Amino acid sequence: MRFGILGPLEVRNDAGAPVAVGGPKPRALLTRLLLEAGQVVALERLGGESVNALQAQVSRLRRALPGGPVEFTGGGYRIAVDPQDVDVHRFERLARDGRQLLAAGDFRTAAGVLREALDLWRGPALADLPDAATQVVRLEEARLAAAGDLVEAELALPEGTPVGPLRRLVAEHPLRERPRGQLMRALHAAGRTAEALAEFDEARRLLAAELSADPSAELSAVHLAILRAEPPHRPQGTPPAPLTRLVGREDELERLAGLRDARLVTLVGPGGAGKTRLAVEAAGRDGREVSFADLSRVEDGALVPHAVAGALGLREGGLAPAAGAADPVRALAGRAALLVLDNCEQALDGVAGLVRALLGQCPGLAVLATSREPLGLTGEVLVPVGPLAPEPAARLFAERAAAVRAGFALDAGSAAAVASVCALLDGPRPAGRGGVRRGVLGRPASLGNPGGPYSGRAWVFSSARPTAARATAWLTAPATSNHSLPTIRPMMCSGVQAPNARATQPATARLRNSATASSTVPTMLPRTKSRNIHSADGSD
Repeated sequence: MRFGILGPLEVRNDAGAPVAVGGPKPRALLTRLLLEAGQVVALERLGGESVNALQAQVSRLRRALPGGPVEFTGGGYRIAVDPQDVDVHRFERLARDGRQLLAAGDFRTAAGVLREALDLWRGPALADLPDAATQVVRLEEARLAAAGDLVEAELALPEGTPVGPLRRLVAEHPLRERPRGQLMRALHAAGRTAEALAEFDEARRLLAAELSADPSAELSAVHLAILRAEPPHRPQGTPPAPLTRLVGREDELERLAGLRDARLVTLVGPGGAGKTRLAVEAAGRDGREVSFADLSRVEDGALVPHAVAGALGLREGGLAPAAGAADPVRALAGRAALLVLDNCEQALDGVAGLVRALLGQCPGLAVLATSREPLGLTGEVLVPVGPLAPEPAARLFAERAAAVRAGFALDAGSAAAVASVCALLDGPRPAGRGGVRRGVLGRPASLGNPGGPYSGRAWVFSSARPTAARATAWLTAPATSNHSLPTIRPMMCSGVQAPNARATQPATARLRNSATASSTVPTMLPRTKSRNIHSADGSD
């Protein structure tokens, strides 16, 4: 038989036909027993009636229900049915499974499971059971949480989530910030930005009037993202979408494809070499479920598990889906998945400890890490990521240059200059960062000429990476110059990398005078000082 208590009591036999239970008292008794299906319910919790009156109600139930599932067991009664034949227990299981799928990044399956769970509701829960306010509140909270999780899953899908049901949910619970934030995100994703901002204004006004409170930090963050015209939030745990194609890493990709059976692979190389971009490309070709955690802002090793849990959507939050205990080991156990840990170098010991636990307790898991240093674990396979070869470095430079200066092409007239710049800045950095800055490409002469006024100078560039060492921007002069300029004040930039010098060693900026440099180079300094050079392919 099937039983329903998420709404008016409903009983159906194996053929699907409804079964009449009787009047209010037998219905209330059956509802109470079904809440704890398969377990003994003490006599004093079964309505407070006398023993004789209770036995009379039990007799009516036994006559109504085929098979006599109501049993007396020392001090109480129980209904001997499978809890999964009762809608409330089936709902709780499906809601829990859907939340775990959501945390795992399987959004489409999660949406299907959560819809199935919510479809079990036919009206207010426990409608036939008086004096059950506590249980009713608990179940209603579970329903709202499942509805919120369903919206999260739908927002992560290409088709998005319908706005109409979200508006109804907000109207029913105007002080709840999670559905309000989800409505703002759905409107923003649908191109209805003005309506999304109006929702925030309404929430702020309502909270101030009703509670004398301001919107939470989470809701304010959604508002700020919309004001900044940021794209809809990327689902937690998924790799960042590449903005450009990968250039010149065919050998590394081929090697990574051959290491698919390795449990731990670490891409090792200096900052800016393109480790993140390579990891994202390799993960996209892997074919397994992929989870992604960026650890670039984690410096305390003790916080690494929390950061990974947050990236996977396991931590509680005002607008984020809850997933129980924030334990990445438990969340990833039993799954055949690839976990990408990006920028591990700042908390190397903490990352190594977590990876050791993950690999030891999650036999189906593989880890792809990016770091400036190895993790130092048994079984770790290192894949060095060094500078690009001259030919792909020139191609990458040309692609980025054409993006910031229309009409630029790598041809016989520019090939030597491009090769000179790429060699000067050691491969990938000029091609992806400093060499294509608008301030440099603004003048044709700025590309450099092996015999010209810029020969031997290193271009000033910076990195937005929080891990980059603070250093002093500098320019070198040709060794043959016999002129001098006054020493200019050092410009503080982050992550300046000089040829034949470490990024952590500050150097004072000095310019020596020449007829060309005195008129051209100073005009570049404001741009150099005010503009960070970001990797055009989204890598570190």
